[in-house]
Amino acid sequence: MNRYLLDSQILIWWINEAEKLPQSICQLIENKQNTIFISVATIWEIGIKQSLGKLYVSDHLLEDIAKLGFTILNISAQHADYAAKLPLHHRDPFDRMLIAQASIEQIPILSADQLFTLYKPFPFIQV
Repeated sequence: MNRYLLDSQILIWWINEAEKLPQSICQLIENKQNTIFISVATIWEIGIKQSLGKLYVSDHLLEDIAKLGFTILNISAQHADYAAKLPLHHRDPFDRMLIAQASIEQIPILSADQLFTLYKPFPFIQV
């Protein structure tokens, strides 16, 4: 069993436009032997952007995540401390939290964000 952390863009694509994702990524997400994590930071980020009218997702995001069989990854004090100490290659606080969580928990992030590659060593799968 493998574990993967989806960033917000990948989660939104998976829910709304899975055809945008490469087949190899779809296979990772669909494989029931893999554990797919969604960070609380991602849920928070999506909620903020939706309330600002910057994107649309279902008003039942938590239910959708549960129906998909994904696992929520809570934010710990250790995650917050690590994120605060990261170099400022990436200024998005939500993405910095994902980087911290992935680094501490050793869960590769699936993301299309090129800035993630600036954090080494860091488990990252480019989409």
